[in-house]
Amino acid sequence: MKVDVIIAVLGFLLLGNVSLYHVNWLDYSEPVPFELIDQIEMTDFKGLKEPNQSLHGDQEFAFIHTTIEVEESTDNSVKVTAYFHPSRSYTFDQEVFSPELLKHELYHFRITEYCARLIRKEIAENGMQNVDELLER
Repeated sequence: MKVDVIIAVLGFLLLGNVSLYHVNWLDYSEPVPFELIDQIEMTDFKGLKEPNQSLHGDQEFAFIHTTIEVEESTDNSVKVTAYFHPSRSYTFDQEVFSPELLKHELYHFRITEYCARLIRKEIAENGMQNVDELLER
């Protein structure tokens, strides 16, 4: 019985620890819509990198996590928004505050917004009847 409890507790602690690398829930920040891109700074990258992680030996890099979310409303309209996720984005080294690195990462966010705009255009031109099909492409 004690062994089962110990294994369960260790499993729970391990799962909680691993989940921090997916979303830093200890320092969580709400997703930021694209319209606020000019307010994003390197200090907003609050996610945690995995231990021993590097990018082909490079130690001055960052990772930005962005998504496109589609919300259908009751009035038969769709809202398509690109988001930056601070608690899922990280810099390899928290001391690296390079303006060039931030500019590079924000261009990834701009690409996400470009894709969101293509989706909005497609919906505007073809209506909402094929939104799910459009998103699967």
